[in-house]
Amino acid sequence: MTRSLVLVRHGKARLAEEGQADLQRPLTSAGKHSLAASLPAELAPVRHLVEEGADVVVWASPALRACQTADIVCATLGVDGYEKHDILAGSDPAAMFLQAQEDPHKLIVLVGHTPTLDKISQASCGTRMPFKPGAVCMLSLDNAPGRPENLRYFAQGPQVERWECADELACAIRKTGSAVTSCYHAFVDDPSDADAVHDLRISIRTLRSLLIFAEPWIKGKHAAKVEEKLRDLVRSTSDLREYDVLADVIAALDPAAHELAEACATMRAEEAERVLDFFATQKSQKAIGDLQDLTKHLPWKGQVKASGIEPEALAERYRSLWEAFAERCRTLDLKDTELTHDIRKDAKLLRYVTRALPDLLGDTAAQVGAEARAVQDRLGELCDARANVQIANGIPVERLSAAAAAELVRLRAQERARIDVLLATPVEEPTGL
Repeated sequence: MTRSLVLVRHGKARLAEEGQADLQRPLTSAGKHSLAASLPAELAPVRHLVEEGADVVVWASPALRACQTADIVCATLGVDGYEKHDILAGSDPAAMFLQAQEDPHKLIVLVGHTPTLDKISQASCGTRMPFKPGAVCMLSLDNAPGRPENLRYFAQGPQVERWECADELACAIRKTGSAVTSCYHAFVDDPSDADAVHDLRISIRTLRSLLIFAEPWIKGKHAAKVEEKLRDLVRSTSDLREYDVLADVIAALDPAAHELAEACATMRAEEAERVLDFFATQKSQKAIGDLQDLTKHLPWKGQVKASGIEPEALAERYRSLWEAFAERCRTLDLKDTELTHDIRKDAKLLRYVTRALPDLLGDTAAQVGAEARAVQDRLGELCDARANVQIANGIPVERLSAAAAAELVRLRAQERARIDVLLATPVEEPTGL
């Protein structure tokens, strides 16, 4: 059996943080995932030789990123462990090559850095191989240095950008999941805070939007259940949010409507108690626990685990959602209450996805987000006015004083007039992508 030298460049590593030594830079999450996916194929010839009985030794630079790569190499080859060699962190390829040649093992695997690995490949076969992160090169040690036939094979390494794309999407989902949990507890601590209600609803809607956006790459069953539970949570706060919107409208009435404001505040407090009771149920507590589990450990489909996510696939998903939204806007009938509400939700989805993934969606994402927000705000005025009339119609007049009842009549007339104006004003069609 011929003796072979296998050169492996470490995977994609993080940039050094302030005060961090270069040797302490770890692999990125994408670097780890891409190596775990690519090395079984790239090291298959080496693994075959090991299974045939070739004795193998794995050397690693003492740099953390190289040691982490060596761990994956050893797991791939079925080797118990690796040896650290300071010489692999140096810049003397001739000394490294000589030391490797003197080792008695049939297979010597060096996990190190560029440009040293490039120079070792050049010394062995006369060609300097262009090592990208995760690249693998197998060289024969039985012939004299500098001969082309010493090159057994070369694999350039994974397209780490695909795993970086998947990691950025996962990071956005994790971050938003944490925001939901934080906003949930902030609301429970102070249900009287209108901003806490609003922040909770936005965080839930953002997470739902990201999960819907990520549907092509996430296993559907569990994610769909969590998305449904999130929908239940946000729906449970809908009336509370509408009371807060109505309170702002009442506060702006001229002349002031103090008694109506007090009556609205009383009903709002009663609704807050109902929401708290719902949040205290086992169903709601489980929903929060499930979303934490899902966002921390996304159930990627097999294709993502094997090859990451192509950045263009994200952009294409974004384009398809935008085109469907723009088409619905072109056929929008503002008198159709249900359709207006649905298109407003579509606008929110695009806006929240744009805000959460600004670096993944292409150069026009900022424009898309701005136009989606404009549609959302425009339809939001109409939906809020309709909700205000609906709530006002549902307020028991017997609970009001004569003065408050008169203020309620004035409020209804104002909001109905606002609806008429908004219905007569077309929504500007988005141009987008």
